[in-house]
Amino acid sequence: MDRLKIALVGVGNRGRGTYLPIIQTMKDDLELVAVCDGRAEIVAEVGEEAGVPAFTNIADMVAGATPDIAAVVITPSNNHQAGVPLAELGVSYVTETPLDTNLDRCDEMIAVAQKAGTKIEVAENYYRFPQERIKRAMILEGVFGDVHTAYNDFRGHGYHGVGLIRSYIGLDVGVRRAFGFTRKRDVQEHTYRGNNPSTEQWQHGVIEFENDSVGIYNFSSLSYGSPLRRYNTSKFFGERGMCIGEDASILDAAAEETRPITIERP
Repeated sequence: MDRLKIALVGVGNRGRGTYLPIIQTMKDDLELVAVCDGRAEIVAEVGEEAGVPAFTNIADMVAGATPDIAAVVITPSNNHQAGVPLAELGVSYVTETPLDTNLDRCDEMIAVAQKAGTKIEVAENYYRFPQERIKRAMILEGVFGDVHTAYNDFRGHGYHGVGLIRSYIGLDVGVRRAFGFTRKRDVQEHTYRGNNPSTEQWQHGVIEFENDSVGIYNFSSLSYGSPLRRYNTSKFFGERGMCIGEDASILDAAAEETRPITIERP
């Protein structure tokens, strides 16, 4: 298969330090053809290092390098500034989370892509993780029946946590209403990410979906690695079974006992 020609839009710390090395490592599948950034001096330096043309304008980049796809790694509030012209010019792209910080702009980006027949993928979606893809495949196959309630306990903040809940309930199921609140709590002072926090910020949410399913979201500002809050998991309960973390089960043939589902990896 021919390599996909990819352009990197955004050469900041994450674009230059993470995406660029990954693209270069995946040279059997990807061919870096251009870099683009509004900062002319910096993008020229990165382009010279990578051996590809550097651009400060999306339209000029597409015309000059003809990429098949693009990686957009810029400030999320500016994603539409790159995403809309890319889609209009026939280039599919992946963005960092979130798609955009403004819902109207998200809708615009999606509408333009649909009209142009291009694709958008948002990076770092938790439901793309291998173990979550296995769960979602079982849900879509009807193994658990309809999922009635889904929980996310500290496994991803904000859009990550809610996205995982929605992957269990159904990504195409609308939301009827949502409730949320936060609380700041005192905790024992400890070492965490080079700091010594003595408080944590809690987030709680309840989502009612249009199919009457419910999502429960919990998150703490100490969830990502603090020795005080090492626990994190997700779970869901359906009409035919349930799954907590990777521990899935349904009823046996006689509907009398629990039948564990064993997930084996080669």
